[in-house]
Amino acid sequence: MARCYMMASMSTVLQAQHEDYITARQIMDNLEDMFGSQAAEKCREVLSNLINCRQKAGSSVKEHMLKVMAYLTDAQSNGADIDAESQLIMIFETLLKEYILFRATINLSTKQNITMIELM
Repeated sequence: MARCYMMASMSTVLQAQHEDYITARQIMDNLEDMFGSQAAEKCREVLSNLINCRQKAGSSVKEHMLKVMAYLTDAQSNGADIDAESQLIMIFETLLKEYILFRATINLSTKQNITMIELM
């Protein structure tokens, strides 16, 4: 049944390529081979964009944050597993130097919270 649903949802070109496959698992494995490397490449591309992203002088923090959040979301949807602390670090690295005091405050607050949790 799963194989039938998969075949029905494919383009005619993909259907022709998979008509000899008997099980849904075989189809899934082949699709992963075909498109899995594309997701990994897309993930690398998005992470590269994120690493190279810098807020421009005079630009809106809101717009910049939306752009960075979109990169993070795109990276995660393509297989990247980025924990919350790493996300914060990546975000702070993209901000202008004007926000260095803000970064220090957040870092100090985060460290204090971690210490408080460890003490409990």
